[in-house]
Amino acid sequence: MKIYCCGCEKQVRTVIKDGLVVYPHRPDLKNKEFYVCERCNNFVGMNSRSGEPLGVIPTKEISSFRQTIHGLIDPLWKDGKISRSKLYKILSKKVGYEYHTADLRTIDECRNIIRIAIKLRRKIYGYGVK
Repeated sequence: MKIYCCGCEKQVRTVIKDGLVVYPHRPDLKNKEFYVCERCNNFVGMNSRSGEPLGVIPTKEISSFRQTIHGLIDPLWKDGKISRSKLYKILSKKVGYEYHTADLRTIDECRNIIRIAIKLRRKIYGYGVK
């Protein structure tokens, strides 16, 4: 399957590898499958039902930014402050396209979402609003 790779900055051929290969220190992922870029070895998870990739293939740095983003936005819907669908609609409107964290391709996109998420958190939680 061809998937966009953030490290290679283009659509790349991938191979499927299991969790023991991708995350040898995580035995809990042994039954998961991942799409791995043949060129740079970066990877993205596979939806176990559909076989579709769970987004584009991130670099390690982009993956780290995505985790930070989830740390900022997930509590909003998990705490019941806003529905998940409404949150993603707001983020989509702010960026001008249908937003999904797994589709972020650049550090600049990640930083932009972090800025938006911080402002949104301040507004929703009611502190530091200007």
